[in-house]
Amino acid sequence: MRYDDSLLLLGAEDSGLDVASAARCSAHACRAPAAAATGPLAPVKGFVSDAARPSYAPHSALAPVHMALDLRLDLPSRTLRAGVRYVVCCSPSVASAAALPDSALYRALTLDAVALDIHAVATAAVDDSDDAAAPPLSHHYDGRGLHITWQLPFTPGERRAFVVEYSVVDPVAGLNFHVPTPQAAAGSIHCITDHESERARYWLPCVDYPAVRTTLDFKITADASLTTLANGAESAPPILNPDGTKTTSFSLHHPCPSYLLCFAVGDFVEAVDDAVDGIPVRYYAPRPFTAEQLQLSLGRTPNMIRWLQKRVNYKFPWPKYYQIFTPYVGGAMENISLVTWGASAVQDEILAKSLHERVDSTNIHEMAHTYFGDLIVIRHFEHAWLKESWARYIETCWIQDHRSHDDYRYDLIKRAQAYFEECESYTRPIVCRTYDTSQDMFDQHIYPGGAWRIHMLRQLLGEDSFWTGVCNYVQTYAGKTVETDDFRRCLEAASGLNLTAFFDQWIYSPGYPKLRASYSYDDALGVARVTLTQTQKPTRFDLDVDVDLVLADGRVRSAVATFRADAVDPDTPAVALVYVGKERPRHVEIDPHGKVLHTLEFAPSEDMLASAAKSGRDIGTRMHAFRELIKVRNLDPSAPSYKALAKARNRATIDILAASMTREANVPALETLTYAASGIRDEALHAAFTTILARPVADTGYYARAYAFVGLGRQGRAADSQRLIAALYDDTERGMHGIVRAGVLRALALVGDTAAHAALLQAVDASLPTLTPDSVARAAVAALAESLGAPGFAGTAASGPHGADALQMARAAAVEALADRALRDRRSDVVSAAARALVRLGATDRAEQSRAAVLAALPAQDLPPILRAIARLDRPDPAPAAAGAATQPKPSQPVEALRDRVARLEKALEALRAKDEARETAAAAVGAAPNANGVPLSDIRAIRGRAVFGEPVRIPIAAFPVAVVPPEHGAVKSTSVGKNARRAAAALYARLNLLRSSLSLPVTLVRSLPGLPQSLAQASTPWLLELEDSATSLPFQAQQRMHNGLVIRGVRLLRGGDPTAESDFDPAVPHNSRLFDVVTDADGRIAAVSYTASAPDTIASPPPQTSNDAARAVSYTGGPTEVDGEGLLAFPGFADAHLHLDKACILDRCSIRHGTLAEAVAETARAKAAFSEEDVYTRARRTLLRAISNGTTLVRAFAEVDPRVGLRAFRALARLRSELAFAVHVQICAFAQEGTTHEPETLALLDQALRDGADVIGGCPYTDPDPDRHIDQIFDLAQRHDVDVDFHLDFDLDPDHTDLPKVIAETLRRGYHGRVAVGHMTNLSAMPPARVDAIAHSLAAARIAVVVLPATDLFLTGRNHDHLVPRGVAPAHRLASAGVVVAVATNNVLNPFTPFGDASLLRLANLYANVAQLSSDEDLDFCFRMVSSLTAQIIAGDPPPPGVRAGAPANLVLLDCCDSVSAVREVAKVVRGIVNGVKTFDNGRTHFYFPAQSGGE
Repeated sequence: MRYDDSLLLLGAEDSGLDVASAARCSAHACRAPAAAATGPLAPVKGFVSDAARPSYAPHSALAPVHMALDLRLDLPSRTLRAGVRYVVCCSPSVASAAALPDSALYRALTLDAVALDIHAVATAAVDDSDDAAAPPLSHHYDGRGLHITWQLPFTPGERRAFVVEYSVVDPVAGLNFHVPTPQAAAGSIHCITDHESERARYWLPCVDYPAVRTTLDFKITADASLTTLANGAESAPPILNPDGTKTTSFSLHHPCPSYLLCFAVGDFVEAVDDAVDGIPVRYYAPRPFTAEQLQLSLGRTPNMIRWLQKRVNYKFPWPKYYQIFTPYVGGAMENISLVTWGASAVQDEILAKSLHERVDSTNIHEMAHTYFGDLIVIRHFEHAWLKESWARYIETCWIQDHRSHDDYRYDLIKRAQAYFEECESYTRPIVCRTYDTSQDMFDQHIYPGGAWRIHMLRQLLGEDSFWTGVCNYVQTYAGKTVETDDFRRCLEAASGLNLTAFFDQWIYSPGYPKLRASYSYDDALGVARVTLTQTQKPTRFDLDVDVDLVLADGRVRSAVATFRADAVDPDTPAVALVYVGKERPRHVEIDPHGKVLHTLEFAPSEDMLASAAKSGRDIGTRMHAFRELIKVRNLDPSAPSYKALAKARNRATIDILAASMTREANVPALETLTYAASGIRDEALHAAFTTILARPVADTGYYARAYAFVGLGRQGRAADSQRLIAALYDDTERGMHGIVRAGVLRALALVGDTAAHAALLQAVDASLPTLTPDSVARAAVAALAESLGAPGFAGTAASGPHGADALQMARAAAVEALADRALRDRRSDVVSAAARALVRLGATDRAEQSRAAVLAALPAQDLPPILRAIARLDRPDPAPAAAGAATQPKPSQPVEALRDRVARLEKALEALRAKDEARETAAAAVGAAPNANGVPLSDIRAIRGRAVFGEPVRIPIAAFPVAVVPPEHGAVKSTSVGKNARRAAAALYARLNLLRSSLSLPVTLVRSLPGLPQSLAQASTPWLLELEDSATSLPFQAQQRMHNGLVIRGVRLLRGGDPTAESDFDPAVPHNSRLFDVVTDADGRIAAVSYTASAPDTIASPPPQTSNDAARAVSYTGGPTEVDGEGLLAFPGFADAHLHLDKACILDRCSIRHGTLAEAVAETARAKAAFSEEDVYTRARRTLLRAISNGTTLVRAFAEVDPRVGLRAFRALARLRSELAFAVHVQICAFAQEGTTHEPETLALLDQALRDGADVIGGCPYTDPDPDRHIDQIFDLAQRHDVDVDFHLDFDLDPDHTDLPKVIAETLRRGYHGRVAVGHMTNLSAMPPARVDAIAHSLAAARIAVVVLPATDLFLTGRNHDHLVPRGVAPAHRLASAGVVVAVATNNVLNPFTPFGDASLLRLANLYANVAQLSSDEDLDFCFRMVSSLTAQIIAGDPPPPGVRAGAPANLVLLDCCDSVSAVREVAKVVRGIVNGVKTFDNGRTHFYFPAQSGGE
């Protein structure tokens, strides 16, 4: 079960408790027993009463193993008549029948059964084939238990059956009837069960503990017009009975404990969602909720099922997955195959702005119980963390995989804070056997507290070992009960670690580390020191705490501070010493990755705090720094922490809150803001609350509006009273589930006005109707009690006609109204709220009446907190506070002391700065010594040049002059290269080695160069890179450039590629009829382009030839001076931004059975281990030559790099890049196909590949167990080597699962605009246009390019659909309309990802046009550009590369068509290619050989 405060309503702030959780986690005030027990048996002060005793699982000698329930329901009369057949089994593990003593243990069974009318108990047949006479039995019922005794004891493994017939009317708990009445008119008629933790016994005789599990058969008879639901699958068609009823049957074959048994009958609305692997998924709720609201609330369920199955590596075990909403559940409950929800989770469009993420978390929480709680059941309640902590932690894992890294870390931070807050009342072990009722165990210790301990185990073991252990745990204990040590042993088996000490400290002992940190810097040694101490007593924890120091340039120095519990002196601090040199750290980050559960006291200098608040890498660091800054009133309004600002409560923080409220447009942020401000009384806030209430509710959301009303009431203005009273009866101010109305009620309690108090009295009596009436009734009773203590109420009442007696009269009226509500209300949560309100008012005269009402209305497990509160009425505090007296806050630290501290820090800082400056001056005088080649290593950074098109590249880096001279061009352009890159020397020489290997050009470092500008020659260190131009050293392909150039006569050019203005042409001559001559020079560049003539709109076929014709007249081996363009279309060539050459053509060694992405990855990984360098080279060469013959002149080729293939693929492609450089420019992307975080070796291999000349780095987040960290690692390497980034991303059809926000965030944070590309992005095809447009604008802002891969995406996606199969291709054209640079590319050829292909980009452009249903000339021209100029822009970077123009590289591909549109429509033939003025291939035009006698064509 998950109790979620965010799903609850206002009204219990006075007690610090939310309404629904009040009965489970109240701070207890009774003393612990004097007897001193330890560990799980130790009674915890504040958690248990004096009467609490250890609790244990029941004996298993005899236990029911099957129940067949025959239930007959009359909903209007709230009556159940039932007959239940039980099959009981004796444990087969008993040695023999002779070993069984004739005792009650083996012949007696007690069923928990509270306040039932037992009509009959009799023996029965075990099943239809059992005709043996069962031993006689007797029974006794005492109102709490049904005691069954057989005359003869059982034998080991023996089964016997008996039947119990009984009835119950409107039970106290377990089975809830909703019958509309004038007081509770909302919602259609229904009944539903809710059992956790021990509520089934109030309507069903059973062993009401988790260790006892039974299979189930249901036969449920009710009015034929109603819908019936239950655990399991329908086992027979419904039967219509003559009396107008219907009997529905269900069966559940998985053993089920009583708390997970569930059925519901009622007038429900239904929403049918997509099935998952044949498992139906549906949602239900009583009317007037709608199917659209249900789908809006739970529509991500199918994707969650798919994700969860993959996460735990276990197929979803239930025959269906239905979820149902009802007012009678607090939070949600994980009943097997039929999850129940509180109705307050149903959302409309407005509420979804506030709750959709929180409801998603609850949804995945309950679904996680499928495995942790339902499939695997805890043996008893002390092990409840094995289900609830796990379900809460799966919420965190879902957030980690589907939202941003900050969201993931913030979730962990919130969970820790909730646990810490409860620890202020009591601190207990996670495994704890001593409690008043089992419900007490479901507190913040096992929800967030236990979840955090699971998170720590994950950090300790590492991803692979942890999830392997978890999956083994699920596989091993599926269908069984477990204890904590079972989980520990599975983790130990997977990791090889002994976890006994961890479990002793963190699970079986109470508490958590409370850390205090200090920081110092030794300027003489250049060492920073961070000292940590544990301040909690008496436990000292074994801890390793990461400490990061962030330097001014963003570099990080890391250390670990280690605590050992067995230290001789338990107060020994842990110290992290970090050498940072003369560069003082900018700020300190303690536990920056959130590995350890702890609190932290750390207040370094304001400068360090300001740096951490602004640029801390982790949200936890930033939040901590901001809170500390607020304490010293150093505020940054641009990055507010609203709750921290509200806590400060000074003029500056209040002004920030007020200003922020008027401009905040984000609904969740506005909710946080108004909630934070609603507890403060201030004139500026009054105006801000009024402004919010003037806005439409669609803009503010319900919760922000409710808090704004509360804030308005907090101001205590009588003038606002009438507005609040009017709002109370205004249905437009109700809000879904009465959220806004609950806020109005609270506001009336705070305003301190007699009219408001009178309105609350009436509200308690009237119980205002709403969709969920209980919520308003609870809020009303809490508000009535609170109103008597409102500031100013006593004075306002005393000024009336009754004078001094008015306050006492008001109190008496409130007590009577609350007592009446407690005595006559049918709703247990309202009764509970009324009893608490009486406690608040100190109504000792009504204590016994309230006690009786509570006893009658609530189940035993909910009683202890309320009864303890009522008992306190007889023990008043020695000095009770007067009604309405304000609690004085503790004085804060004096401002003067803070100022003194700051002054001391500043003085010390100045001394350190002076020493630093002295050291820097001395170092500058010495200078930097050059290396063996004369180049000062301290002054070199990596030079990044993309001379893709033979263009000299200017690289803007700071202070070291360098010239980059491409081999085919004599011009020199200077650039500057900055400091502090020792690794840059290696990068520079790697680039030189690459040039040597690819072009066989000698490379030297020289002092000067002819034609060098004087300003550059006079630079302080003019080391220049020169590529010698000796023709004798050039390879054959380069020597071809030494001819006299080409003249290509009569070619067409692309629209926009004309070298002259449109006005120079006869408008009567269409663009595609203009012919041009293109002249190239000896250097491989275009010397001139000139208009020559017009031509027909179509290209004439070549003249017919006979079979005796000789070979082609023109030979392109050496290249003639003139080439006949034949009216063909000339353009710079196709560009492929995404081609996996290394794994092309491997179908002969792979199998394709399912055609899924997972299979393709697995099959390729298996084949990849056997790749040799020669094998990759041969296959890649075949594919690349095919691409060249299809007109490709530019390729980004991915080379997979990981421990299986090493660098073999990269080296093969580097060879190929050199060999075929005459025809195609190959850019190599070192690519981590299978992730990095679980294989650190991959990072080292990627780094080496980049050092050896890889041009780009690529990552694949969806194959990595930690996608966010993987993205960080890829970007880190990219920045280290100053290369572009290319991700395979979001390759599925799940619109709610995306790693794109993380990529965008890192691109922006690291300034990588225009240097990131993402491939696939198939989930965009599953999104509505509006969402795609929003994403497109984010991509455009970050200048992230998108590469669509239609062949692969069509083949692999949609495999789980048997009809209406989705295309799965991202809408590139829609993205482009928002300014995103897009491309279409090949991806794979002849492998499991794409088992076909010829590396033809024109064919893929045609394919994309078909898939995207594009047909206009404009659209088809765009498709052409997606495989040519747009792709070239992605590979080469901005600005776009030159086309067919004078001065551009002489790269020309000739197509047999008139223009780009016909090229795509017809998939035009690629005829010939020219690169850098050298002919590279010739496919020839198609010739037909007609018989000579026909005369030809």
